[in-house]
Amino acid sequence: MTCQLNMYNLIEETNDKSNALEYDCLDYYVYRAKLAYQHLYDITVDVIPFCFRPMHRLADDPMDSSVHPLAPLPFTRIIRAQSKEEIPFQKFCDGITHYFYYNLNRQIRTDEDGCEMNKVCDNIYARCDGYWACSDGRDESNCSQSLCPPKHHPCISPDNYTMFCLPHTLVNDGRDDCLGATDEQIECRERYYSNEISQNLRCLNDSSCLKSSELCDKTTNCPVLNDDEAFCQDSQFTFTCEQNGSYHRNEIEQILCGLNEHDKYRYRFFTLITSPVYPSSISSHLTNEINYHLQAQEEEEEEEEEEEFMIKQNTTMIEEDDQWTHYCNRGIKIEKYTNNGTFSNCLCPPSYYGDLCEYQNQRLSLSLQLSSINRYETYGIVILLIDNDEIIIEFNQLQYIAKDSCTMKFNQYLLYPTRPKNLSTNYSIRIDVIEKNWMSYIGHWYFTIPFLFLPVNRMSLSLNLSSNVVERGNQCSMECSNGQECVKYVNEEKSFCRWMKSNSGHKCSNDSIFIGKKRAKESICVCPLNEYGSNCLISSKCSINHCQNHGQCIRNDLNMFHRNYSCICPNKYYGLHCEYRKWELDVSIDEIEIPSYLIAYFYTTSNQSQPIQTIILRKLTLFQHIVTFHISIPFHLVFIQIQHDFYLVYLQHRSQMSMLTSLNPKQKCHSIDNYLNSTILQLHPYERINYFHKLCFLHWHLQCFIDKMYLCLCTNDHHANCLEFSEKYSSSQHHFQCISNDNYCLNQGECYQDHPQCPSTKICLCANCFFGQQCQLYAKGLGSTLDEILGYEFRHNKGFFSQSFSIQITACVFIIFVLPSPLYRKQFRQRISHLRRQLSSR
Repeated sequence: MTCQLNMYNLIEETNDKSNALEYDCLDYYVYRAKLAYQHLYDITVDVIPFCFRPMHRLADDPMDSSVHPLAPLPFTRIIRAQSKEEIPFQKFCDGITHYFYYNLNRQIRTDEDGCEMNKVCDNIYARCDGYWACSDGRDESNCSQSLCPPKHHPCISPDNYTMFCLPHTLVNDGRDDCLGATDEQIECRERYYSNEISQNLRCLNDSSCLKSSELCDKTTNCPVLNDDEAFCQDSQFTFTCEQNGSYHRNEIEQILCGLNEHDKYRYRFFTLITSPVYPSSISSHLTNEINYHLQAQEEEEEEEEEEEFMIKQNTTMIEEDDQWTHYCNRGIKIEKYTNNGTFSNCLCPPSYYGDLCEYQNQRLSLSLQLSSINRYETYGIVILLIDNDEIIIEFNQLQYIAKDSCTMKFNQYLLYPTRPKNLSTNYSIRIDVIEKNWMSYIGHWYFTIPFLFLPVNRMSLSLNLSSNVVERGNQCSMECSNGQECVKYVNEEKSFCRWMKSNSGHKCSNDSIFIGKKRAKESICVCPLNEYGSNCLISSKCSINHCQNHGQCIRNDLNMFHRNYSCICPNKYYGLHCEYRKWELDVSIDEIEIPSYLIAYFYTTSNQSQPIQTIILRKLTLFQHIVTFHISIPFHLVFIQIQHDFYLVYLQHRSQMSMLTSLNPKQKCHSIDNYLNSTILQLHPYERINYFHKLCFLHWHLQCFIDKMYLCLCTNDHHANCLEFSEKYSSSQHHFQCISNDNYCLNQGECYQDHPQCPSTKICLCANCFFGQQCQLYAKGLGSTLDEILGYEFRHNKGFFSQSFSIQITACVFIIFVLPSPLYRKQFRQRISHLRRQLSSR
């Protein structure tokens, strides 16, 4: 037969080998009718209409013209359609073909092509999976208690159902020597490699794959020889794969059941178990707390899950009320019990009204997303619906804490005052933002509402609260009444009159901020952190020691959170009550010029998922040689990027609570360009992977290297072990750049942040002659004043003892030697007199 791109024909599933397809059709599944052409609809551009022999049955070169591509074969092989996602590094060179891809010349390649299996067959990702990737089986040694000596495969005779040890020369030779074809696993492993339940057993002389649970289940799954049920009838015991403390498996059960249970021994995701640690020496006292912290983290997660479950449990509708779920449309059905009987009513949400909540209110539906690098600040957000005369028609108020709410979208409804709304009135949105620690304004935003003729207006807004300063005073042209001041909007060339704190014509507490009155009646108040209520007259105090380790207790917005209070923790602590200490890493920079900033990549590894990556951006001061990082999850691997260079600074199999390491030129991960020739570098990225193993085998001193797609380590057994690492990170100027309209950096400074939506850090690279946290300071020529020399050393909003050592020493010298001098006191008095004259002349 010939293979052709036919979207409508179905391949019938058959157990008869003589009638099965004898060739592999590109992008076709040939064993399951329902999958035969289903996926071709999306990839028809990449389909090549010809048939070819299964690659593992061909010569070493699958395109070798000496092998006829249409020669008949015993049975066919399934090749998965080209994957649209990246192929995991762990799947390459493990002895089993999982994926295929097209190289740059549009030739077909698989994840096993080019692998020198005699050298890499026992790499960490081929070990302990029950399949002999090495011809002598060394990749499966020391994985579990073996029933056979080295170079022998445990086998059950299909003739008398006894266990014997099969020599390694008879494994993977194309002939079934063992019951369940345990010595010939390639077919079933390639077909069902991604299934949650492995099907690594196969019927003898057949292509049907089995789960261990299908043995002795009184159902014939092997129609040719009935071997899945025949051995149960002849055996002297009851076969079972169940295992508990009171039952021990016999040899046959160990072989047939254990083959499908090897996932518990193998490493499916990136692991560091075979990598040399760095730094090599670790003090034992640093590891004492780690188990406690891991257990505490698990208990905290369980506590949150219990609270979430209780909320869901309390809000779940009783089964017998299901018939009334749509009685009130979008509302909630309530029943009134009186002497005259029971009456049903509907409790409607703000967006609906009517006896059955059947009518929609005319409203503005607003989706608001906020961001701020000040992760420990608390903001009050007031959303106002105003008319032409800036009279407040409706308002909503919420609280935003960047640490807890960064990725959250706040969905708000603002109702128009009449039904239907007055189309002659132009309604707008004003958003006021107040920092609640100092009770000071951050900014005001103004947005017009488009398409006001629609009954429901929808808007999505995103505000950055880190880069704005309220402009007021002489820059405003409006004349305001007593008790008001003119203020400009952040995003528009418009001004409005804002109430000052000294105004007394409202019902808000003295410490709160008065925004205005809703329709000239209801006062709108923004409360400080220690007060709450509509007029901020109720004291809000946390219980004693609610927040530990000097954490700040904040009353939550009950509309957004299920806890009454939250804790904003200091940099070194985390947890619901700031009760846990973060993992700490001190990096000493040695023999390298101090950069203006660096990027740290932290990786947390486990055998449950791919590594979790945490990126931290850090700006360095002029004399800073040690950088300290705090992170709330354990980490096992850390790279630091300086410009385009990467350094391995930390690698441990078990995370340490506190660690000191060194960043030096010896730890640099060089580019693969330094080791491979131009011909290899021009290959497809996947084709280069086999050369990674060669590099580690040839250069025993090599610790790490970097490729366009991977960041690689060399293991103790001289294999490559690579992380998927996008090329975009090597050009950090583009990947970490702030959005174009971000005004955080002043005086043409370049802004960088560690996350596009929820940055924890923003840094500014200043132009010549400017310096400071936001490039706000100007260096006059080659001046040598203290503020120019030590400007980068000052830590914003920190006390004296939290400043760097150089600042503390300079201050002490100034106080001891400069302040007492008569010359300084004379200059100080002259300066004060000059300032007084300037003030009196105004």
